[in-house]
Amino acid sequence: MVHYSTDSKKLPRFHTSIGNDQEKLLYWRDGLKLGCYPFELFRHQWPQKAARLRAALEAFTTAVRAVALRLLRLTAAGLGLDEDHFEGELSAGPVIMNVNHYVPYPDPSLTMGLAPHTVLADNGVRGLQAAAPAGNGVACPLACPTLGIGPKLKVVLDFTGP
Repeated sequence: MVHYSTDSKKLPRFHTSIGNDQEKLLYWRDGLKLGCYPFELFRHQWPQKAARLRAALEAFTTAVRAVALRLLRLTAAGLGLDEDHFEGELSAGPVIMNVNHYVPYPDPSLTMGLAPHTVLADNGVRGLQAAAPAGNGVACPLACPTLGIGPKLKVVLDFTGP
């Protein structure tokens, strides 16, 4: 486990919350955190023995980044801003991917679920839930990717203004 680390800023990083005494409320997950873009900055850190993973990372990152940039352009236009308002420094930052595996827990009432995510995809496996205002979980339909960009967009809009 060369890449195992408890340092949340380290890349690449394998991490687990199972048995982690530092967390009071467990997310109960194993995770792999990888820098993905710009490729020339991170490609050398990707696992060498996982050729299919390396190819998939590059293809997936390219596709997700294209969707994200398109959403930014549409959002800017919808706000009455120039379509390229968010391009440049605001959209040129690194793309970091955190892949989580939520292992079964014997007592789900003692786990917290998952932290806020920007993009959620259920991989065709039932179990993804969203928190409802009443505090209960509401099951998400299969194949229902969810983008959670509200808090990030608020920061950008407060900073740049229309």
